[in-house]
Amino acid sequence: KSGKGRDSSYWSGDGSGKSGKGNWSDDWSGDWSSEGGWKGGHGDSCNVTVTNLSFEQSFSDLFVMIHSKQVTNRRPIYTFGNRTNSALGALAQDLDTNGMMSRYEHFPGVRDARVIGDFGTERKFLKGGAKKEFTIKPSGNYNRISIAAGFPFANDGAIVLQSGLIYDGAEYFLPALDVGVEANLQTCWSVSAEQEDFPPNSECSDEELSDENDNSFAGENYVSIHRGIQDLDAKDDLDGLVLLECKDAGLDNANDDTRFALYFIEEGYDDDFLLCRAVAGSNCDLRGDDDFLAFLDSNDDFGSDDVLINIAKNSEDFNDFCDRVEDVNKDLEKLFKTLEAAIFDFRNPIAQVEIACDY
Repeated sequence: KSGKGRDSSYWSGDGSGKSGKGNWSDDWSGDWSSEGGWKGGHGDSCNVTVTNLSFEQSFSDLFVMIHSKQVTNRRPIYTFGNRTNSALGALAQDLDTNGMMSRYEHFPGVRDARVIGDFGTERKFLKGGAKKEFTIKPSGNYNRISIAAGFPFANDGAIVLQSGLIYDGAEYFLPALDVGVEANLQTCWSVSAEQEDFPPNSECSDEELSDENDNSFAGENYVSIHRGIQDLDAKDDLDGLVLLECKDAGLDNANDDTRFALYFIEEGYDDDFLLCRAVAGSNCDLRGDDDFLAFLDSNDDFGSDDVLINIAKNSEDFNDFCDRVEDVNKDLEKLFKTLEAAIFDFRNPIAQVEIACDY
């Protein structure tokens, strides 16, 4: 389907994600009055089916509202390129629908606002490939439907059907949105899913930190199409964060008595007081390992905010220093255990919405 609709490119400008069936004018022939209102009677209802098109990226409870077109004009759920609102931010980050209900439940032009969950026995989320069906009752100018849900296995991802026109046979395909309120760290401890929510083939299912949901890292600050779950499993992705290990500097088995000084030179340090026992012109007589530690021990304030200096201060000798550096890196790698792209990545569109009306 081309996805072309009135005032739309592939994804429609009002966020509806129209599939392109028919002529998207308000005087839709057959089902709509000349004023663009619902032609069916007040007792007529429509069945809505939401399908998760991803593999393992689940959806939270669905926020659903039936409303007039003016609601979106006056209070849109989102606008591409703009900052998100706190309600959509809470839904994307924390799977919290309360903000969406408060934002729209009593807003003029909203006929029905509700939260739909109950995805089956012991199912917390709408999983990949699963469907959720529910009934709506449009009436008069209340001929639009909006749906929103967050992603448990992403930092601030969401789906939104915004102001979709209600008619028999309507079909919408929705892109995944990045609402821009949180950095896409993709770590076990920075997404809303808990440890028990992760499938057993994910490393996060064995990580106690998975119960955390740290939202403190700032995002892009505007709504955009989501880039998906990136493959961040390689150790190279931690370059700039991990510390230089002694074996990588060729110093782990060296017999040289100046290994501390050589290590810190390799790391880019050039402080003569730290590195040199004596300086003659441009020549530096490097400190021996014991002398290096003695200098740090007698200068408590030296490098007090420097990670490597503090590790050295707490080390008994150079070998102990090397072991401590490796331990820090292991903790860092464990801390940055990330969601696997092979399991949780998705491609747009990520959701399908179908409407069938009984008139």
